Amino acid sequence: MLITPIFYITGALLSGAIAIGTYFSYKKSKNQGLKYLFLSFVFLSLHSFSLSLPTFIFPGNHQIIGYGFIIGMVFLFLLLLSSLQVETSLKRGFMERHSFIISTIIIGVGITSITILLYDFRLPIISSRGAIFWNINTIIAWLIGTTCLIYGLIWSDFFQQEKRVVSSDDSKLKMSILSIDGIMLGVSALLVFTSANELETIIGHSLFIVACVLTLISIILPSKK
Repeated sequence: MLITPIFYITGALLSGAIAIGTYFSYKKSKNQGLKYLFLSFVFLSLHSFSLSLPTFIFPGNHQIIGYGFIIGMVFLFLLLLSSLQVETSLKRGFMERHSFIISTIIIGVGITSITILLYDFRLPIISSRGAIFWNINTIIAWLIGTTCLIYGLIWSDFFQQEKRVVSSDDSKLKMSILSIDGIMLGVSALLVFTSANELETIIGHSLFIVACVLTLISIILPSKK
């Protein structure tokens, strides 16, 4: 059983469903924040597909699986950039004033990470139970994981602040779920990219799935008039 790819393909389908639901909400409201939220979940879905489909299509080709991981990292940093636009479009403040600096840092980390991943390319390690250890440069693994965790905490704090200014209970619930998403996805990325054992990998992927399920539920729930 391919544990890691199954987690990833499940997350890809869930985040794809979230993207579709968010897109329809955007078409109805024309809210720019929802447009960038839609793009964020599209990139999250593409990231997950990149880390799962190569294993299903070419199960014995570790080189293709490894390059799939690098493509997934491109989508990961596009996700971070689009999610930054969610915050800047929803509320003027610190994020809008410093979005250029923050996006420059994200782009810098992204280019550095992907360049080193290509230069210092390593084959992933797949355990007998199908857990994938990406076996990437240790410094880059921690750089990507820490970047995701820090941004996830920033995202979480932002939506906690937004929760205080919305009035309806369903809006407060959605803000809370988006806030929790930031923590769970940030911790998930750190655990998965720096994982040294199957337990850390499974916990990281499980947090990813739970975050997607909660978000999908919040989109499906009808808004109260």
